[in-house]
Amino acid sequence: MRLLLDYRLIINENGLKHKYLPVKMGHKTQEQFDNEERKREKFLRGECWRIIRIISENDKLPSKSSLKSLITEALAVLDSGRSYYEINFDNLKIRYKGMEKEFNAGKLKRIRNN
Repeated sequence: MRLLLDYRLIINENGLKHKYLPVKMGHKTQEQFDNEERKREKFLRGECWRIIRIISENDKLPSKSSLKSLITEALAVLDSGRSYYEINFDNLKIRYKGMEKEFNAGKLKRIRNN
């Protein structure tokens, strides 16, 4: 998660490690973790933070230029008054308040942890 304080913007990535880490470590169930994440995001939106969530449970993303274009589109939507924008590379859908649309991400490549 990255906090961009000047813009009150959070970019939150949900990848493979994010999804199973709390369960693997034995601290909580996946359902408990997901509920806490929803509460945290609701609180942050109530405090006027804007959130971009990038989901890729397979840890695959498009090229840097495609990702930059998607983030630019997300920022434009957030600048229009929305507080939440989700880019899901698993089902190739974009969601924000009352809207869901499919998109073409092109070829996806696995993220490498270096």
